[in-house]
Amino acid sequence: GQGVNMVIEDAISLAMCLEKYNFQMEPAFQEYYKKRFNRTKRVVDMARYMGSFYRSENPIISSIRRHVYPRIFLSRTMLKRLEKEIFENCPVPVQQKNIVK
Repeated sequence: GQGVNMVIEDAISLAMCLEKYNFQMEPAFQEYYKKRFNRTKRVVDMARYMGSFYRSENPIISSIRRHVYPRIFLSRTMLKRLEKEIFENCPVPVQQKNIVK
């Protein structure tokens, strides 16, 4: 899942920072922190939110989850935002492909 993706991104980012600073730990880890903190926080916050949303036994939230959620999160706009997040913030150099037309 997303945790595995984050581990791979972290490993690549850390390796790139270490190489850039000739394996000097302090500047490498400072840059690594700057590069990774915001993205990691967004992913953790979203996972926490989604977990509580999916586990909720509240009937109103359950109804939203069944009826509204699929329309929002499978909409073209939302899929484009997710695609942008994935490609723009990926530490692995990749050629961006437009998955959502």
